Amino acid sequence: MCKILAKTKDMTREEWLTLRKQGIGGSDAGAVCGLNPYVSPMDVYMDKMTEVIPEQNRDNEAMRLGRDLEQYVAERFCEETGLKVRRSNNMYVHPEYPFMLADVDRLIVGKENGLIGLECKTASPYSADKWKDGKVPAHYLAQCYHYMAVLNAKAWYIAVVIYGREFKFVRIERDEEVIRNLIRLEQDFWQDHVKAGVMPEPDGSVAANDFINSYFKDKIKVAFGIGTYISNDTCDEPLNIVMKTTACNGMDVAKISDDKGKGMCKNPDYVHYLNRCIKWRMENDK
Repeated sequence: MCKILAKTKDMTREEWLTLRKQGIGGSDAGAVCGLNPYVSPMDVYMDKMTEVIPEQNRDNEAMRLGRDLEQYVAERFCEETGLKVRRSNNMYVHPEYPFMLADVDRLIVGKENGLIGLECKTASPYSADKWKDGKVPAHYLAQCYHYMAVLNAKAWYIAVVIYGREFKFVRIERDEEVIRNLIRLEQDFWQDHVKAGVMPEPDGSVAANDFINSYFKDKIKVAFGIGTYISNDTCDEPLNIVMKTTACNGMDVAKISDDKGKGMCKNPDYVHYLNRCIKWRMENDK
């Protein structure tokens, strides 16, 4: 039996995004598990902990195009499969894990017994290889399993239109082991980070690095020098050696890292001061 948290038909997008802050939604699931190449666990944490609508959820042309084409994808799915679908217009919540939310694209009606849903996607031709030979991007798989968990569904379809090329769909069967592991990961994230108010640690992914850069963009100044091929931003030939600055204009310079042994500073008191400043900023600048 599906448990409904709220009716979404007459909600504004802002109201809907605010409602999603009450828990982990399907599009959050892949990021929480570290599978989303575009959104990090840190992004999800900040989304849930603040009233601000995060940048990745703000409306843009690509998101609008995806929403506008959702009906087309659903119609193509019906043409290809002979199945019928309907809109849900509900935000669902897991009956045992109230932090797990689901607002699904479509539900299958008619020919099949048991609840089955449909997730509609669009993709650039540059991403076509990610859908080749029945493959589904990992963060979309997590999204579908999340929906199966919340709605207690036996399967989920995912359909995609690759712009100007082709239409594809895949049926994903319910897998109890995958769902148990997904629930455990989402529960750990919700309890250990959101409820505890502790931001997840950076995982070294591009998404995490993008989050760090955007979060601190107007708070600290970042500069690059002669260093290596990666960091060289001068007209001089890079030395391609690791160089560490220990002082600048008579002041200490520190490198701070979560990895022991990678931090560096000649003045331990200065490192302690910086750590306290960073901790305060992370806890209070929300």
